[in-house]
Amino acid sequence: MQKRCFVCMEPIKESFPCPHCGFDGNLTDSIGELKAGTLLKDRYYIGKIFSKNSSSTVYIGYDEELKTRVFVRRFTGEKLRGCTTLGKEDLIERFLSYSKSLATVNLCSILPRTVDIFELDSAGYCVTEFFEGESLKEIISSGIKISTSNAFKITDELLNGIKTMHHCRIIFGGISPGSLYILKNGEVRLFGLGSPFYDFIEDIDTKVEFLNPSYAAPEIFEEGGKRGSFCDIYSVGAILYRILTDTIPPISFLRRGGDGLTNIRKSNKNINKCTEIALLNALNWQIEKRTQTVEGFLRELSLKNVKRKLSPAIIYANVLGAFQRFFDILSQKFQKEVNTEK
Repeated sequence: MQKRCFVCMEPIKESFPCPHCGFDGNLTDSIGELKAGTLLKDRYYIGKIFSKNSSSTVYIGYDEELKTRVFVRRFTGEKLRGCTTLGKEDLIERFLSYSKSLATVNLCSILPRTVDIFELDSAGYCVTEFFEGESLKEIISSGIKISTSNAFKITDELLNGIKTMHHCRIIFGGISPGSLYILKNGEVRLFGLGSPFYDFIEDIDTKVEFLNPSYAAPEIFEEGGKRGSFCDIYSVGAILYRILTDTIPPISFLRRGGDGLTNIRKSNKNINKCTEIALLNALNWQIEKRTQTVEGFLRELSLKNVKRKLSPAIIYANVLGAFQRFFDILSQKFQKEVNTEK
């Protein structure tokens, strides 16, 4: 087997640094993880860890058959054993089944094309095409500001991508800055395990460990909660809200009874009233009042006359807020008069 760089996967001699990309060969060994240089199925050469979360690890790999870089996601189920009655074999089978369901929409450009799905040595594997880019989470953390125009370009491509998924009856459900990648050419990719994979977890506190509650719709955290395209609409709305306002959206399931959102137009002067309303409709915590489809969200974002869909609880909260502001004004005026007399 030919030795390769663990990052660019170009052939190298025994010693680092890599003459092609400069990688120095230093890796942090993690207990339970695959060792760089491992060959799976006599086909997939394993390199550096690309990303890692509570449920799976993704490695940069090389497909010796297709002669190209790939991503290799490895799932053992170990981190999930304590929060479910499902055994390890059941969890791995669930991972394989979920990966196969995503593979059915390989023509959807927003999802990396699936190359292979298999089980080996008590672990499940999903091999997908490689892409070069950064997660939105990494971009935000680096301090890079995304312009308003680019924010809408990202949103438009994201919505058109998940529209294809929805037509195939696939709901991702867990779209967040950590699962949304921006490629060097400006395209976007969804990469990770969506919320349907975690539906077997009933405890809300445990589910929060695997799904970002600032971006996942509130019903995702409800036992027996409804599932549909409106779940992804909420997540896309939350991502657009995060970029436009530079504010992390409030935890979705804690918003009941009020909006809890930052004033969008006050935070971003480039946003008009109709766009703000379209975004608020997408972020309505009440499903019945939320924008239901991708087509509906795209239409509202392009209209010049959009109506706000308020839930009774939000209307009540707004009325109380108006009374409170009126009371505060009267109190301040009264206090000034008292101070003047003194």
